Amino acid sequence: MMRNSITEASHSSRGAIDLISEVKELQRFNSQELSKLLKDCENFSLFHITANGLSVQIDMDKLVRLLPLHLIAVLLSSQRDEASLRYLLSGLRLLCTLCEIASRHSKLEQILFDDLKVSEQLLDLVFHLLLVCCKQGNSFSGGMPLLYSALVACSMYLLTTCISSQWSELAYVLQAHPKELCGKGGVLHLVQSTLKLNISPFLKEPLAVVAAVSRLKARVLSILLHLCEAESVSYLDEVASIPESLDLAKSVAVEVITLLKTMLSRDLKLLENHSGKIYPRGLLQLNALRLADIFSDDSNFRSYITIYFAEVLAAILLIPYQQFLSSWCSSDLPLKEVDASLEYDPFTMAGWILDSSPMLDIVSSKTCESNFNPTNNAQASYAHQRTSLLVKVIANLHCFVPNICKEQERNFFLHKFLERLKMDWQDQQAGFSFSSAPQKAVTICKNLRSLLGHAESLIPTFLNEEDVQLLSGSACCACVSLGGI
Repeated sequence: MMRNSITEASHSSRGAIDLISEVKELQRFNSQELSKLLKDCENFSLFHITANGLSVQIDMDKLVRLLPLHLIAVLLSSQRDEASLRYLLSGLRLLCTLCEIASRHSKLEQILFDDLKVSEQLLDLVFHLLLVCCKQGNSFSGGMPLLYSALVACSMYLLTTCISSQWSELAYVLQAHPKELCGKGGVLHLVQSTLKLNISPFLKEPLAVVAAVSRLKARVLSILLHLCEAESVSYLDEVASIPESLDLAKSVAVEVITLLKTMLSRDLKLLENHSGKIYPRGLLQLNALRLADIFSDDSNFRSYITIYFAEVLAAILLIPYQQFLSSWCSSDLPLKEVDASLEYDPFTMAGWILDSSPMLDIVSSKTCESNFNPTNNAQASYAHQRTSLLVKVIANLHCFVPNICKEQERNFFLHKFLERLKMDWQDQQAGFSFSSAPQKAVTICKNLRSLLGHAESLIPTFLNEEDVQLLSGSACCACVSLGGI
């Protein structure tokens, strides 16, 4: 049915050409300019003088009704080269502007949001674009990923405009949509591609760019979190029901744990410039810990997570005692993540990319200053959330329920943790200042006892008694075992 509709929309080549020229012409107008043009028009027919001095008449009723389907046809039929992607971005830019001004024009609002056929086609366009971008956004070099990123951003903006600005509500739509963005791994592809972006402050990249990539990763993890936390259906169960998506989810889980290990050893001051300006990087570490908690509590991923998280925990507990106290057993962290919401303007963002060099192999170094609205997150709350999530992951991995867990899972996390420690202790390149393995064992046990004491103070606001009891059992087992090393 979809392809039949596309054929109908593209039947007249002359009509398609007119539509393309109309999109290219109208996408240049911002919301105020386009709104004024619509107010001045009669019978919803827009008269306009082009940059070439030509007088054109645009049937806005026809354009708005055909635009979503037209862009789907372009997406499905094109080679997805730079020219076609730039045109798709132009079309999305125009759609975003139309949605933004719809409330000021009853006819426009009726077509976009009240006409069921058009609104369904609008959603189909968004999901088609997200599927394509999620799966192919990291397969090109140069500036092509920038175009894909812009298409994803505009698509997400349309979702918030058409459905809800609350991401928790959008999670239900993503799960329920028949294009199974979720069940078939579309969102997982998006997360994987985003987490693989590798921009380091050590490589002399502008700090604003480093922070922007960090915020991007934090946001994509928050999307995955909303899906996992939705109560209507278990997202991870849905993913696990398909072998291909389960394998993809496991690889994403490894990316999350790897990211977590990297961040725990990174100095957040690296995102502060010489003038003292701090660039918000988003709650990347906190979101990664929240996902680690969710993955470690799911039977489909628990054993897999155990292997990789043992390395993270070893790195944390090998921190010298005083440093561990200030990092994990304090309400006043020396450094913490700073989050802020970006004042996102799809018209300006898309315009910056469309105005860039036609060949995006070399992305312009032009810096666009962004306005941020700081997110209030009390220092103590952030510190306590971070520590409580670490405790919950340890509790999840140590927990053994005879009627549910397999026998080989008993003490599996403890064994992997001790194996990891032995590997670190035998590694001459590890860089630790300890003089002997017994000294390291003493430090680990001191850190575990301090973590346990701090965790008890977080009951009941951040932790429950069961979490702390499981941590206590894990700490005792670890310390007893370390005595024999």
